Amino acid sequence: MLLEKTLETLEYNIILERLEALASCELAKERILTLRPMTAPDEIRKALGETEDAVFFIIKRGMPPLAGIKDLRGALRRSATGAMLSLSELLSVSGLLRACRRMLQYNASAESDTENSVSASISELSENRLLEEKINRCIVSEEEIADEASPELYAIRKQILSAQTAIKDKLNDLLHSSRYAKSIQDAVVTMRGDRYCIPVKTEFRGEINGIVHDTSASGQTLFIEPAFVVEANNRIRELKVREAEEIKRILSELSEEVGEKESVLLHNLEVISFLDFTFAKARLALDQKAVRPLLNESGKISLLSARHPLIPKERVVPITVFLSEREAMLITGPNTGGKTVALKTVGLLTLMMQSGLLIPAEEKSELSIYNGVYADIGDEQSISQSLSTFSAHMKNIVRILDCCGEHSLVLLDELGAGTDPTEGAALAMAILECLHQMGASV
Repeated sequence: MLLEKTLETLEYNIILERLEALASCELAKERILTLRPMTAPDEIRKALGETEDAVFFIIKRGMPPLAGIKDLRGALRRSATGAMLSLSELLSVSGLLRACRRMLQYNASAESDTENSVSASISELSENRLLEEKINRCIVSEEEIADEASPELYAIRKQILSAQTAIKDKLNDLLHSSRYAKSIQDAVVTMRGDRYCIPVKTEFRGEINGIVHDTSASGQTLFIEPAFVVEANNRIRELKVREAEEIKRILSELSEEVGEKESVLLHNLEVISFLDFTFAKARLALDQKAVRPLLNESGKISLLSARHPLIPKERVVPITVFLSEREAMLITGPNTGGKTVALKTVGLLTLMMQSGLLIPAEEKSELSIYNGVYADIGDEQSISQSLSTFSAHMKNIVRILDCCGEHSLVLLDELGAGTDPTEGAALAMAILECLHQMGASV
């Protein structure tokens, strides 16, 4: 398609960065950062149509509900092999199902109209309200399972709470007893490990019968578990083990249900990430007031009031450019007259169009589909390779001449500059003649 350097020269990567910022999910961002111009006319027309359809959707129905979608491919595949998913992964599954359900509602939110590609893609989504609600009922957050996740868990936690309350009541009675007033460092029940303890002054260790679990940094306080609550603490530990086993059972059950739906959920993830990608292209088009250009394969260019997408709107000067089929256009004029910007505008808009992006120009603008887009623009001096500016340009132009052909767009800035004017002019004329004989648009 092109020398990779052309993408950098025409700042295509900045367009991708702006597009990425408009996407919601990781998979859509991944797709955007690997987006490259296409050369197959049918693929380009399809991609442009999808972007245009998404623009119509946003105009008619507002922004799509696509937030909160995670990359679940690994988790879904693990669940299908019987692995237990984490709370975070299960919540992400619920988030995916919620996004699918909302997108289906979004698709049906307006009066029925002619179905377009975006509507067809949304229709491929599957919702599963039962699984979505079950996950949400069982999991409160990435760190907590709900008491109502199962009757067994509810009962266990109720017993734990009852036992904890009983222990704290007994210990508080001891802490506030006048008998032990001199022995107690602070009248506060504390936790050491998973054991309820009280803070006792070191010199009164013998006053309270129990197990020492910790010492303060100063050595002045011992944290003692009184003997009369050891059995109750052991009971709480047993209940905690049962609680952990029940949580594991609940998570395993949810993970098994997710695993049974692996193929459907993976398809949902693929479709919804594609929709996010498509709507990001549409949002960029709306931001740029962009349009879908007419297409040809003959080398003809007809840009009407085209605007360079990276120049601020208040400063950009629209240009109109006409180029006949496989012709060469020479632009001359004073410094800072916009010649380089004109070249970059034509090149970047062509790359955008061939990537399925709408272009910032007026309706009925027309661009050609090229097999290759090549650019030699800017100061290419390479100190590391000891190349002069002129030599660096010549090296790049030689690569272009080796690659380009009849269906190529070639953008040359200050051709022949950086050397003797007479020799540079002769060389420039020879290069232009060669490119014109190849049938390239120049």
